[in-house]
Amino acid sequence: MSYHMKEVVQYADPEYTFAYNKVQVSKGYLPGIEGGSVASSIANTLTFSWTDNSGQGEAQATDALVVAVYEPLSKQWVYSLSIANRNTTTGTLVLPPTFSGTTVEVWVLFASVDEKKYATSTYLGNVLVS
Repeated sequence: MSYHMKEVVQYADPEYTFAYNKVQVSKGYLPGIEGGSVASSIANTLTFSWTDNSGQGEAQATDALVVAVYEPLSKQWVYSLSIANRNTTTGTLVLPPTFSGTTVEVWVLFASVDEKKYATSTYLGNVLVS
């Protein structure tokens, strides 16, 4: 909490804003996403891709890609605890129809199968949802 208050929340009179690129959804020692990207070319869908870095450190092929999506206008979050495994290198997340035409902020991380190990989250940026 203190990290986010110091690093993420910014005040510009009369409003507060957020440095989305500094938000940490998780913090851990599992290797994170490598070469990650996100796009939206299918209605209400985010498509993710990355490089399989299984075998680096404690990274396993079976680690699950966890995704967190924030839509700032409605202040709604959507998340999934398992989009795909690390070794598949692609995955999709279907968003609510109300997200169509909005810009969302996106974070990803990997979690071990037993959910005891996590990677520090990576901010993939913002995406206009088709």
